[in-house]
Amino acid sequence: MGMPELPMAIAKHPLGGIKKDAVVAKADALLEQVIAGLTNKRV
Repeated sequence: MGMPELPMAIAKHPLGGIKKDAVVAKADALLEQVIAGLTNKRV
């Protein structure tokens, strides 16, 4: 992307065809990555 310092949240696939609880767990993990990226903390 030309911005090596850009923090990214990476979703583990698949997201489709899985149970709601599994989607929520993956979303929780993504939220932690987003917060870390916005607060300049690495997870």
